[in-house]
Amino acid sequence: MQTPLVILTGFLGAGKTSFLQRCLPRLAPDVRPRVILNDYRNARVDAERLATVSAIVTPLNGDCVCCGSRDELLAQLLAFQPVAGDVVLLEANGTTDSDELLSMLMLDRRLGAFARPTQVGVVDALRWQRRDWHNALEDDQVATASHLWLNWTQRAGAARSAEVDAALLAVNPHAERIAPESFAASLATMVRAMAHAPTRRLPLAQALTTALASDAAADEHHAHHAHHAHHEHHEHQHHFASLELSFPPVVDRAALAALVAGLPAAVVRAKGLVRFFDAPGEHFVWSAIRGDSTLYLDRVPEPRLAPLALFIGARLPALELQRMVAALAPVRS
Repeated sequence: MQTPLVILTGFLGAGKTSFLQRCLPRLAPDVRPRVILNDYRNARVDAERLATVSAIVTPLNGDCVCCGSRDELLAQLLAFQPVAGDVVLLEANGTTDSDELLSMLMLDRRLGAFARPTQVGVVDALRWQRRDWHNALEDDQVATASHLWLNWTQRAGAARSAEVDAALLAVNPHAERIAPESFAASLATMVRAMAHAPTRRLPLAQALTTALASDAAADEHHAHHAHHAHHEHHEHQHHFASLELSFPPVVDRAALAALVAGLPAAVVRAKGLVRFFDAPGEHFVWSAIRGDSTLYLDRVPEPRLAPLALFIGARLPALELQRMVAALAPVRS
């Protein structure tokens, strides 16, 4: 038996967790999803969004699973005890180099219990190739995908969505276009096809390549960050960082919307957990994407985390963000 392994890639805010929210509830009864969420510092925020989905969810905090958190990912996969019907879905964080990640997973001879990984690329139709110096990374994530989902099409509009779809076809003419709902049926097909497949064995040449790659892990780590460190006039550093800040127990909804609208340009992605004065009994995951002043809210069951904010980007202005969050606290009379 081999266990299907599905990798979800896509730039920050493209909609990978939304893909899972729409796909997993539609799985056939004989399919059991195991989800690994990789994100900067606090993957548990996205795990809260999947709290109502019948899946085993493992948050994996840290850097990209292709380099900084690769050991943690491998430990999770190696500890996996497969059961008939299992499928593992790895949501990689938004700055992952998909080529490095796929190579690592395909060539590591210890992972023979898993089928060759399937990569689902999630693409933001509204912001595709509008990410300044991050465009090359977004392009690379699409180039290696076997399946593509074009998200945010309603907000982007028909003309823009068609333009992006044509660009994706030029980058990767072989990827299958999917929707989260239809991909649920594909997962069931994968599980049944792999039910009686023998453990995957690597040819000797690939096994030797894996051994050499393990010895060169440090070099790969530096190479990955060099990939993310393209410069514009040799000034902009692209190694992403994160900043986690505590929120007041309850905040004003309009005040949080104003914070989102005024986020510094260095913040590429922001999200967290919040409760509002006008609905104190409800809990929300809130999120925002650079270039979009909209405050996105996703109601969740009572979370296991206290209210918080997580900011992701390069050269984050920590003091400014701390002041903005502190201003959310109610003024004591």
